[in-house]
Amino acid sequence: ALGIDSVVVGRVQPSADGQYVVSYQLVDVAGSPGAVLAQSEYKISNKWLRYAAHTASDEIFEKLTGIRGAFRTRIAYVVVTNG
Repeated sequence: ALGIDSVVVGRVQPSADGQYVVSYQLVDVAGSPGAVLAQSEYKISNKWLRYAAHTASDEIFEKLTGIRGAFRTRIAYVVVTNG
């Protein structure tokens, strides 16, 4: 009814050793409600939290679209001006 095909459920939990456990599930809510389409879990240090989020985004994007995600890439551009 809302036009939603899937949802992502995730969490970040600190672990006893000072690292973090980052996990997510991509869940179907349309065709096969409740079916897990993708899931992953990473144990990482604080320094890698952003990278883990981008990795999960890449995996989810690719699962939904079939196109490789670019969230972990860095984009740079150069502007040339006269003056």
